[in-house]
Parts: sequence; structure tokens; C-alpha cells
Amino acid sequence: QSYGLVRTGFDQSIWIKDMSFLAGTNNITVDGNGSQTIDGQATYTIIQDGQLLRCWPRYDLVGWFLG
Repeated sequence: QSYGLVRTGFDQSIWIKDMSFLAGTNNITVDGNGSQTIDGQATYTIIQDGQLLRCWPRYDLVGWFLG
């Protein structure tokens, strides 16, 4: 089976966290590369202080899904 990603024992996710605890006031917008989507949307906005966003690459490499 070839899905474009190498199967390894390592997690291929990306973690994005509001370490400053200011996202409630200063939102953080995450944008995929080019036409990539994040759970089907062009962008995702972190709006809660200290919020953690964890993204995994889609098997077809056209974007990311959230966990």
C-alpha cells in the first residue's frame, strides 16, 4: 500500500500551542501550504488562551486533519 507517507514508528503530527496564553486577545491563524486544507478549511484559528492544535498529514497529502 502506498499512500505517499513512509510508515515509521514515529508520529508525523505537528503540534501548535499558544505558549504565551494570549490567543484569546491575539488570535493565531494557521494556514496550510498552498492549497492544503486543515480539516477541509483554508485556515484554522486558535482563539483560546493556551490552546493546543495537533495536525496529522492526510494520507493523500492534500492537507491536514485535526485530532
